[in-house]
Amino acid sequence: MFKKIREISGFADVDLYSKNKEISLEKRSWAFGIDLLVVGLLWSFCYLVGGAVIEAGYTDATADYLIPLFYFLLRDSLPNGQSIGKKLMDIRVMDVETGFSCDLIQSFFRNSLGVTLFVVDILYTHKQFGSKVGDIWSRTIVTTTR
Repeated sequence: MFKKIREISGFADVDLYSKNKEISLEKRSWAFGIDLLVVGLLWSFCYLVGGAVIEAGYTDATADYLIPLFYFLLRDSLPNGQSIGKKLMDIRVMDVETGFSCDLIQSFFRNSLGVTLFVVDILYTHKQFGSKVGDIWSRTIVTTTR
């Protein structure tokens, strides 16, 4: 699998791929769980603020509810390719081709696909290849920060 990614991308840093193998499903799951907690806190805050705005007679506060969604979809494009959960777990997302941190478009694709195919993506693909479908699709990889 990684050989195929290297051939497609032209990225030949073998150490990068061996680092990816070291990242356990448990570590990635903890990072994801922390990010879900952040999304929940953001949603709760937006719900309270949005409700108060509507109650006060101002315009519709629908846009406030988009903040948690944007965080969820774009979280891996935060500095150094680290969402809050990934930062706490010392892992990051990076571009397979360049080795740079994940950008907005890559983060959107890898996370929107992850939402769509969560069970298959996490359980099957990670067991087989050490990466999720979203990583392969967006040409990113999760590595350690050390």
